[in-house]
Amino acid sequence: MVTKLKARAIGNAFYERGTVSVQDMSSLPELIEQLRSENLLPTPEAQGAFSKVDLRVFVDKRYASLAYEDVPLPYHEAGDKVGHLPSPRLAAAVLQLLDVEEGSDILLVGSEGGYLAALAFELSKGGRVLIVEEDDELAETTRRGLDRSGYAGRIGLADSLPEDSWSRIYVTDPSAMVPERLKHRLGDMGVLVHWRRDTEGYCFLKLVRSRDEFIELAISEVGFLTENHRTVPFNFSALLALEDLLGNVWRGRASTRRDSYFQELADSTFAGGPWDSGGISKEDTGRLQIARRAFRLAHICQMHGDLKRAERLYKKSIEAFPTAESHTFLGWTYSFTERLEEAIEECKRAIAVDSSLGNPYNDIGAYLIQLGHLDDAIPWLKKASEARRYCCYFYPHCNLGRVYMMKGDLYAAKMEFERALEINPGYEFARELLKETERRLATSDRSI
Repeated sequence: MVTKLKARAIGNAFYERGTVSVQDMSSLPELIEQLRSENLLPTPEAQGAFSKVDLRVFVDKRYASLAYEDVPLPYHEAGDKVGHLPSPRLAAAVLQLLDVEEGSDILLVGSEGGYLAALAFELSKGGRVLIVEEDDELAETTRRGLDRSGYAGRIGLADSLPEDSWSRIYVTDPSAMVPERLKHRLGDMGVLVHWRRDTEGYCFLKLVRSRDEFIELAISEVGFLTENHRTVPFNFSALLALEDLLGNVWRGRASTRRDSYFQELADSTFAGGPWDSGGISKEDTGRLQIARRAFRLAHICQMHGDLKRAERLYKKSIEAFPTAESHTFLGWTYSFTERLEEAIEECKRAIAVDSSLGNPYNDIGAYLIQLGHLDDAIPWLKKASEARRYCCYFYPHCNLGRVYMMKGDLYAAKMEFERALEINPGYEFARELLKETERRLATSDRSI
């Protein structure tokens, strides 16, 4: 019997010597502190487990510099087949929902590279942990990760479900239906967790067995009890939605309209750049690929309000391969918190890298408008409108219109707004400003 409820519940080896920088090594304590501050690692035991498991040894070594940026990362990437690790924050959430404790027997259906299994092993203090991975390639890559991390022989790896029972089960694939036989692998008072995405959104599903009865909870939000004994909400639905978007950067697919938006914006922003036609070494081509993926991860985080993570990822993109796009969008991130002078300097760095991109010229103009330097903004906006490549030429025309409108030159403003709408007839902001300009012109004409 299944009862369904809606719940709003209050190894240390490196791949190669020198692969990971000192800056990367210092970021693990920072990551743990961030997760602790968000109540995702509420206990010393959970914090200790994360400090013992070196995430970098599970990640595809090309992306080791991104290991502690708290995003899903590939552990296997061959052709069209990609397997990625969960972000540390998703791993922390899963372990909390599983209620892993000392001596727990834990079954993971889907390997996700072995990282979550290693955390579960440490949190259960050596309890029995088994990964079931049916895909031979993913299983082999996971096996190598377990070997490098020192967990081979301590964490099991199988290609089919065992017959025995388990106190904790996690199903990693959000698109998978939990088969009836898996539910019956739960021991009494056992817990099974998986997450799903559907037309209603994202949530965790938690199944608890009590003798022959199964109670299913759909959990989209929880209330965490803080050290000060206050209950603060945490939105699991938002966490899972962001995790899915970030994971699709590596999977190379768009499962939602938001996915398509982020993918198309990145493609159009980089289109026609100096590296599109080649002309760089194989090594630099690999670095550029890492930079562009880090850019996409950063932009997704930025648009979801996670500005600190976005800033770090844009900087990682620039470290991998400097591009005008990453410098410009890093500046844009600064502008979200009124760091306008820093934003302008970042845009100037973008222009120094590649003067053909229109975005940084427009953004400098926009920041100067915010600072009240209208005359200084005009030449930058004109350069943006004349740039060789820019996916959004209507922006500088609209911004020029704003400048002229504020300076009282309504006829010049009207021309710029009309030009913006010729380029993009659907740009409602320019349309509203054009209407206001025409209203003021009509009022002015009547008063003469």
